[in-house]
Order: sequence, then structure tokens, then C-alpha cells
Amino acid sequence: MNNQDTRIKQLENLVLSDELEELNSLTNDFNIFTALKLHNNEIRHSNFLGWLMSPYENHGLGDYFLKEFLKQALIEFSQEEGVSASLDDVVFNNFDDAEIRREYKSIDLLIISPSNKFFCVVENKIWSEEHSQQLERYKKIAEDEFPDYEKRMFIFLTPHKDYGQNKLYKHYIPMNYEQVLTAIEKTLRFKSKHLTQAVYFFIENYKKMIERNIMSKTDEKVLNLCRKIYREHKEAIDLICENTKVSRQEEIASIIDEILSEENSFIVDSTNNSFIRFMPKSLNLKELKIAEEWTDSKQLVLAEFENTKSSLWLSLVVGPVDEKNKAYKTEICELLKNNMVNVCNYRPNSKYTHVASLALIRDNDYHSIVDFDREELKKHIKDATRGFFEKLKNLEIKPSKVLI
Repeated sequence: MNNQDTRIKQLENLVLSDELEELNSLTNDFNIFTALKLHNNEIRHSNFLGWLMSPYENHGLGDYFLKEFLKQALIEFSQEEGVSASLDDVVFNNFDDAEIRREYKSIDLLIISPSNKFFCVVENKIWSEEHSQQLERYKKIAEDEFPDYEKRMFIFLTPHKDYGQNKLYKHYIPMNYEQVLTAIEKTLRFKSKHLTQAVYFFIENYKKMIERNIMSKTDEKVLNLCRKIYREHKEAIDLICENTKVSRQEEIASIIDEILSEENSFIVDSTNNSFIRFMPKSLNLKELKIAEEWTDSKQLVLAEFENTKSSLWLSLVVGPVDEKNKAYKTEICELLKNNMVNVCNYRPNSKYTHVASLALIRDNDYHSIVDFDREELKKHIKDATRGFFEKLKNLEIKPSKVLI
């Protein structure tokens, strides 16, 4: 049997295995949120959370979930300077008058309780990041609208646990979906007798969707079965992973090429599956065509998508130069740094200097986001790059060097 026949036989054994059929039966349970592809949609998440928070809705929870949500956010931050609301303000007060506004002046969730002189801004990000100073804008909108409300909270909700690292993030409390899950689990545990069968079904479906699609939690029985299947069919599974990852990388590269072709402010410099480099037209200057050992254009400043098999990043990079141009390169880096967002702690003396970088798909999110269909994936990348692109389009630097 030749190598090709061996591979085919390994794949057939995997497909026909009893263990794989058992795994399908364990993981193929119907979930309305995943069935409707709502698990990666920030607006749908905010709509459902807003429904659970509202005391006036017909779920029968009153203000219970709202208070649990706020308590989870405040656990680490109740005494933090800059947070005017405390755990006591939430635990010992009634929020039955709370109004939940959705997309009010672009704010994902605005919670208002007139009786408590309380408001809370919630910015909800699933797989994209904050851009265009939106957090500062939303904070100012709420403060201007409710200047006499003394109790105020600002929450930045994201799947990632690294935002803020237990510190306020631009005046916002960093909150993750594990905390949301805790609030939901407490609601189901202590309020189930107040819920109709339909409401319980929806909340339970939402809980399972968060566990599987956002937090990547797997129950022990499924995990053990997966390990058994991998031990017995390692070669076939490795073959599948190798080929599907490469094809997904190629698809992401083609989507990026498509996005750049739709923009009229950029010039594409060089592309392959791993690196797609381009520049704003405003930086297509003779003075900047001095890079050594980089692309054929010798362009010193390029934006680049770094498209690996497990992540996607967008960076603004200043390339390598010869010894006599090192001071000039440092000047360019400083000019760019003053006009960009997501600035790195860069080293001007490094060969390739990353002035600004933005994670579009992180390593631990890749397995979730690559399940998007092509249009969903394109939308995610466009949404995630919007703020960075705007800064690139408006870049105007005037280097001191004049080349003859």
C-alpha cells in the first residue's frame, strides 16, 4: 500500500469509528443561538443581555439578573478610585425602575436607574477591539446626559481576560464572559421556579453557547472521548488539521486582498499567504524609498497583515535601513507614533520596528472565528480594522530628509 492509500485508509477508519459517532451524538445538541449564527454577533448578544437585565420584561426575573451582572463587574473594583458605584449600592438597592437602552447614541447598553441616581455604560466586544476613541465618547455622552447621577459605572465586556489586568481600562471596568456565565448560572439556580419552560430553555441555550463558542468549555465526557479518538486516529486527525488550517489561511489572505482592493486610499506593496503589505497613498514618498533587504519597492513604512495558521495581526512597520539612515528611521518612527493608535513599546534600533499593532484574531480565539462563513469573516476583519485603517488613511508626516 502506497503512502496515499495509507492516508485514505486512515481517514476512512476515523470516519467509520464508533467513537466519532458517539462524539457526534454528544455534541450535536440543538442550540438556537448557534443555529441562527448569533454566537459571534455582538448586537445579538447585547440584545439578549439587555432583555435579561430589564426588570419590565416578561422573563419573570425582575431586577435579579441585572444586579448579578453588576455585582460580578464590581467584585474586584468596588473600592477602586474612579468607580463611584459600590457593591453596597447594588446589593442593598432596588433596581425595579431600571431602563435598558440599546444602541443609544451607539452605546451598546445604557442602564439607567433614576431612583438610585445610577447609570452604567456597557461596551460589548466579542471578537473585535475598541477603536476610534469610542470608550471616551460614550463616557462623555452618558456624563453629559446625566450630570446629577452620582453613581456611575463603565464596563468593557469582552471574551478576553487580559484587558486591564485587574486595572481600570480607560476608566472602564474590564469584564469577561466567564463573569457573565456566573451571573447566568446563579440566575438559573436560584430563580428557576419563577421561569416558564420557554424562558428557561432560552437562558440555558445562551449559557451553553457561551461555554462552547466563546469560552471553549468542554464537558469531561466529551473531552475524554476526544482524547481517545485522537490516540487511536492521530495520523488521520493531524492530516485533517494540517490541510484545513492551510486552506483557512489562504482564504483569510484572499479576503484581505479583497478588502484592500475595495479601498482607494491604499497601495498594495507585496502579498503572500503569510504577509500582505500595503501603504497609505499619503506615504508614497520618494524620501521613504530607502529600505534595505525588504520589499522590492524599498518602501520604508508599510502596514502589514501577519496571517499565521493560528492568528491574524495588523501592524504598522518601519523596515530596515543602512547605518547612515538609522537616525532618520528613528525620526520617522517618532512621527508615526504620534499619529497612530495601538502604539507598541517599540525599539527604533530593531531591524523591523513595529510602531503600532492590532490583534484581529488572537491565538485563543482562532478556532472560534475560523468557523465563520466567508462573509462573516470578511465583516469581522473589516469591523476590527476600521479604526486602524482610518488612522492610516489620515497619516501625513513630513520627514526632514530630502533625497536628491
